[in-house]
Amino acid sequence: MGFVVDIFKSPQKVQGYYTSKKNKKAHVILKKKSNKIYADIGFEKVDDKYVIHMDSMDSRKLNKKKLIQLYAKSRLKFEIKRKNAKYALRSETVDKDGRIRIKIGVRGV
Repeated sequence: MGFVVDIFKSPQKVQGYYTSKKNKKAHVILKKKSNKIYADIGFEKVDDKYVIHMDSMDSRKLNKKKLIQLYAKSRLKFEIKRKNAKYALRSETVDKDGRIRIKIGVRGV
């Protein structure tokens, strides 16, 4: 989707469009790379879940469902690489409605 992704162990400030905007912090920050969005998008880890921080104007422009779907896909691929001795990516398809389907399997099975 054209973002530069930064991942932090401790939350960092998310750059908003308005300087007076509340100081939001996040562990994963998608830096704006084009003029299509106004501000960075942040994912703050709260317990075992992520809370999304984004400018209200950007939330109208971006497809949040697709953004979350792409994050889940990247996270899954990261976990597969991290445990590469055990798992392998078998296939990846995109349905007509935009759903991404990924099949993974245990190596050697």
